Amino acid sequence: MADAAEPPRSERSRLSAGLLVVPGVAWLLLFFLLPLLIIFVVSLGSKDGTGHVVLSDPGLRNYIEATRPEFLPAFANSLRYSVLTTVLSLLIGYPIAYWI
Repeated sequence: MADAAEPPRSERSRLSAGLLVVPGVAWLLLFFLLPLLIIFVVSLGSKDGTGHVVLSDPGLRNYIEATRPEFLPAFANSLRYSVLTTVLSLLIGYPIAYWI
């Protein structure tokens, strides 16, 4: 007979399954989301005379600067390569996955 303090078996198995997810979520937070957040915060800053990033007056000036006309061809090339890579990956990957 089960003790009153012990949770039912299905509830305990759900809890243990949830605990198995914790290391993966911690890894994702530590090595993906945290660096992404740091890059975003640094991108809002500006450089001082010595080349160091200063966050005393954060703003979107860097993003406005990145949309200047001389940078648009590089942006278009990046989009073209990403679309080409996606299409080639799908064309090669789906037949191989189907074959496996």
